[in-house]
Amino acid sequence: MKNLLLTKIMVVSFWLSSVGQNVQYNFENYAIGQNASGAAICNEGFMPEIIKLGTTYYLYYTHKYTTTLSAISYATSTDLVNWTVVDTIFTGSPITTNPEYVFGGARVIKLSSGNYRMFYRCAEEYTLPAEPKYHIRSAISSDGINFTKEGIRIPIEAFTPGSYFTHVGHSEFYHDQGGNVVALLTAKDTTMTAMEPDRIYSAISFDEGITWGTFVPLYTGCHDPVVVIDSTGLYHAFFSFYDSGFRTVTSANGAIWPSTPDTLYLMQSGSALTESSYPKIADLGAAVANDGSIIIYSNHQTVMGPWTNVAYYFFGGYLGQHQSKELEQISLYPNPAASELSVIIENNKYTSCQVYDIAGKVVLNQEVHGNSMTVDVSNITNGFYVLKLQGESDFETRTFVVEH
Repeated sequence: MKNLLLTKIMVVSFWLSSVGQNVQYNFENYAIGQNASGAAICNEGFMPEIIKLGTTYYLYYTHKYTTTLSAISYATSTDLVNWTVVDTIFTGSPITTNPEYVFGGARVIKLSSGNYRMFYRCAEEYTLPAEPKYHIRSAISSDGINFTKEGIRIPIEAFTPGSYFTHVGHSEFYHDQGGNVVALLTAKDTTMTAMEPDRIYSAISFDEGITWGTFVPLYTGCHDPVVVIDSTGLYHAFFSFYDSGFRTVTSANGAIWPSTPDTLYLMQSGSALTESSYPKIADLGAAVANDGSIIIYSNHQTVMGPWTNVAYYFFGGYLGQHQSKELEQISLYPNPAASELSVIIENNKYTSCQVYDIAGKVVLNQEVHGNSMTVDVSNITNGFYVLKLQGESDFETRTFVVEH
């Protein structure tokens, strides 16, 4: 049974990758920072992390507490849009040779005990092109606000000879479907040269983030991942790719990820933002709103400095692998669908329609005539599905949910 389940999970992962689509999110406004307004104004904010505690969202962010001290602070919101800057949780060391001098990049998970564990990356002072001695430490809290530092969680070779990595930077931590704590690490292992770009590695912990193992390289030239679980239970990871853009992948269980990421476009005024554009952005965060939509957050540069704001972005649609101009020309409703799914296709050139479940099995197949059609989903079990419109040489896919 275990092997059968693993095989099914691998099929699901492959299917989600094989029908992947490029994704677009559009700049909406500033969450916190110098360009924010009212209670959201602060001198500097970057490396956002968002979790929900009860009915309140908490945005943990990094900033300069003084001209020399790095700090992790937090803001609160009830809607993920209107934020109030509250307080600083703790600061790094004022001593440049201390391993917590360069300090920040909080990621927070809720443990089975009800406590909260914060992971953060830190290093001694460094000057580029020297490689920073980033490593991961943790802190523990009963309320998500008052944390006590615990020590090193993922060491590096400079501090612990024999360690797997030479550095581990801004990373993500979350629970997979099996309840294990999983990490997507921005790191470089000891077999890599100083000139090679970081990779994203997966790792697993069976004691809620205290000890780590099973380090597996996933994506080359990628860094600063964030993972969010949507309203259907799917896991979505978003991360930077070199300095030229962003990528995204989807997993059915949070343990196995597709081998090839899709492109993530973060747009502002018709232009794609990257780590080398102006404004430039980096260090993604993400959260699921009460309506089920995913909101992405990022550092956002202004004329005042490189990381003076945290901005947020709303979903703008899928850019299919083929014919991305069809982005706004295919509509599915209602979604979720209970009995019938209506499909509107402007300038239709498709001849057939298939519906796939997450195992890649065709559960419906029908012809397409004209610019509208109705798909009977009354006999399909609840879950996540992919609708594929097929033409002579092109196809488009859209996702939807059945919920009776």
